[in-house]
Amino acid sequence: MRLHARHLAFRLVVTITGVATAVLLVVALLIGLFSIRRTEQIVADDLTRQQLILARSLARQLGDSLHHIRRELQTLAYSPSIQYLEDVAWANRMRIGMEELRHYGTLDIRRHSADGSTCSLVTADGTARTEPGQGPAATLLAWARAPANKGRFRHGPIEVEDRAGALVPTLLVGTPVYQESVDESHPQAPGAFAGVLTVRLRLDQLVGRHVAGARDERSAYAWALADDGRFLYHPDGDLVGLDASAARRQRSPATRFDRIDEIQKTRMLRGEEGTS
Repeated sequence: MRLHARHLAFRLVVTITGVATAVLLVVALLIGLFSIRRTEQIVADDLTRQQLILARSLARQLGDSLHHIRRELQTLAYSPSIQYLEDVAWANRMRIGMEELRHYGTLDIRRHSADGSTCSLVTADGTARTEPGQGPAATLLAWARAPANKGRFRHGPIEVEDRAGALVPTLLVGTPVYQESVDESHPQAPGAFAGVLTVRLRLDQLVGRHVAGARDERSAYAWALADDGRFLYHPDGDLVGLDASAARRQRSPATRFDRIDEIQKTRMLRGEEGTS
């Protein structure tokens, strides 16, 4: 009987030990899985915070570029050769300005006359010419004539042009021109309204100048949208100028993009920021 009792006690101890070991293994496994998921979540949260910081930095850099463009445009508007449209001198002065602005995606610099009848311009390759006034300047001229807008800038709207089969988003930035500077030919400034000075920017180049390098080996990349939902920049150049939602669905009709469309329409295009 004693032998039998000892045998039963030994089996009980073995059973309890086995069950306890199994429970501990299950608990350890659960803790391990939880730790892995928690670590993954921490890494993911850290990555999204880094991406948000990067996005803020890119936006700030783009804002600095636009500020530089406006400053150069204002400097040109203060030049007597531009204000009085002096022969030869105006083209040379615009070429100097183009050298400064070309790498920002500037397509041309234009000086529109006060009545909108003529337009003197220099293109990105340095070609200078005078041609009849064009439609887009009419709205700018009406704005520029208002005394309250002296020294101010007007942007947009963003236009999408078809250039050699590729969609190119462009932006017109303009500022009023007044004859208020002096030089040897004009020792006294009449102060009259003389027209409007504009630069036309190729936005895929301007935005891409900052955004193109924002990618890593994990296939992450950045893109930029206009306020109407069209791509201003995308690593896949064929998407530039297209509506983002429509382009995604056309590329991958079997994929659902409801979440990203919601974020895009209800947050991004309203100027909000964050992660998701």
